[in-house]
Order: sequence, then C-alpha cells, then structure tokens
Amino acid sequence: MPCRGCRCSPPRWSRPVRLVRLVRIAAAAWAGLVVLLTWQALRAQPLLAPDATTLTALALLVAATVAAVAALLAADRRAAVPVHA
Repeated sequence: MPCRGCRCSPPRWSRPVRLVRLVRIAAAAWAGLVVLLTWQALRAQPLLAPDATTLTALALLVAATVAAVAALLAADRRAAVPVHA
C-alpha cells in the first residue's frame, strides 16, 4: 500500500510479482519438507532423531530455498538499477 501525503514508495518486497514468486518458493519448500518427512517416516526413522541421510536432504532443501530467494532478490535488484549509457 503506497504512502499517502508523502513521496515514499512502498517497500520493494510488497510488489505483487515479487510476492507471488516468494509464495511459490515457500510453497515449493513446504512441499519439499512434506516429501522429506514422508520419506523419513517410510524409512522408519524417528522424527526427532533423523539419520545423516535425512539431515543431508534437509540441508539440501534449505540451501535450495535460500538460493532461490537470493536469486529472486538479486534479479529484482538488477532489474531496478537503471543502466546509463
């Protein structure tokens, strides 16, 4: 929501396209977590004491999520910077 009575712009994270992309990343991360927990349960691993394989998969999921958000923010930052010729 833009400010009224001043010249400030809305926060960059509140742009609709960015929000949709962030929600998609969050949904993909959530789906990945559900798949990971289902896989852990199918292997009869305890929820609070996962093995090294499950922890590695979780670390990869977290790294992929962080990389996706960082790529989104970097792309938006590059698009917002005007190019002077």
